[in-house]
This record gives sequence, structure tokens and C-alpha cells, in this order.
Amino acid sequence: MHGLCQIGSGRDAIVYQSGDSMVAFKKGDKFAVNLREFTFGVLANLLLPQNTPKVIDFFCHEDGDNVISMEKIEGISGSNVHHDVASITAVLAIYYSLMKKNVYQNDLKGANSIWNDRGIFLFDFGIASTLCTDTDCSHLVSMASLFIQSILFPADNSQTWFSRQTSVSLRTRYITWIIGGTTRWLRHLFNDNSLQLHVNLRNVCINVPRIMASLRLYNTGTVASAVPPPLVRNNSSRGYGLKLKEKHSRLSRRVCFD
Repeated sequence: MHGLCQIGSGRDAIVYQSGDSMVAFKKGDKFAVNLREFTFGVLANLLLPQNTPKVIDFFCHEDGDNVISMEKIEGISGSNVHHDVASITAVLAIYYSLMKKNVYQNDLKGANSIWNDRGIFLFDFGIASTLCTDTDCSHLVSMASLFIQSILFPADNSQTWFSRQTSVSLRTRYITWIIGGTTRWLRHLFNDNSLQLHVNLRNVCINVPRIMASLRLYNTGTVASAVPPPLVRNNSSRGYGLKLKEKHSRLSRRVCFD
């Protein structure tokens, strides 16, 4: 799109800014940008205009790609926000509001939200639906797990506040706080103390035994987890580091509450 400034990109789409800076254009092939995303974007904005961008038009570019034009929201990507329990539960509350109006965005990640002084905005309705095979409770728990996963360990390995922290102790406390607090909020929302969050802790710069021990204290629950790969102490990191033996190149634990 000649003369427009690129302001973002995803796996299969590029986002441009219009000359007046008030409109953004999302451009990609028929798989990345489609009429479904446009339709659900319009519907979501009608139902929750204070938390979704206004969607303007859908058209085919001269090169064959599809384009969606929408209101450009200024702010910080949710991937770069220094999240706490309050910010995570705030975005979950917005998502839940859409769910109760039968709109399931199905892809709640940090990168699919914008944060500014007006509030929180959700976007990217490319795989949205009006029906869900799970219960609302199960679906929101899955989206909470996905959102936390995306801010701790982004799929594209991009830098986040969490990934820039070098203190093993700080990273360990942060994970315990975020998972524990969000779980308590969900259990209160649905009045169900059996709810579980599933977050894959695939990073060696955390103290997994300490996390597992701490999470057992929440709601008098226990932690169910897959058996971890063999671990040995790394003396060079003052007893906190964990190093995988031989064939295991990185740590992978799935943590959940029950």
C-alpha cells in the first residue's frame, strides 16, 4: 500500500497507518485477513464499543490481498505491559462481557490487545465464533491460560517485561503471584474451587520446585503436574539455577491447580 507507514506485522499480515493517523489497514491473503474477521470485528464493536476498535470497511487490494480498515488505537501492546493480577483479570472481564453476548474471540493473547488511558481494547477476530463447544467457565479458563502463557513465554520469543528480568527469585515470585491470583479470581467468578489454569513453564531461569511448593498453598489445593525431566543443581548460579541433563535442552513443566 504505497505511501502508507507500516506500524505492525504478524505471521501473515501487515498493518499500515493512514496519512491522517486515525485509520489503520490490516492487509494479508485470504487466510490471514478475511470477511469473518471483519464481520466479527463489526459485531464486537457494536456490542462493546468502549473496548474494541471501530471497524470501517473490507475490500480486496489490487494485488489480490484482503484489507480491513479500522480505527487506529494508540497505546501499548498487551505484550509489553508490565502485568499484575489486576490487569490480567481486567482483560478477562472484558472478554467475559463479549462471551455473555455470544462472541468468542478464541485467541486472547497479549499481542491482541492495546492498553491506553481510555482502557483496554481487544482485536483480531479472525477465528472468532458465536458458539463454543466448552462451557463458558471452561472457555474463559482456557483463554486465561493462553493470555498468561503469551505474556510469560511468547510463541515468537519476543521480548516482554518478564523475559527481560534476570533475577531467578523475581521471576519465580512473579509466576506464582500471577497464576495464583488469577486462579483465585476465576474460582470466585464461577464459584468453583476446582478450576485449573494450565501454563507451560518452559524456562530454565525459574525455580520450579519453589513454584510448585508455593502453588500448593493456594486455596488448600494441590498441584497436578507431569513428571519433569531429570534436573541437577547448577552450582555456578548460587543454587537457584536448574540445568537439564544431557538430552533435555530446556525445561518444560505443565502447572495446573485442582
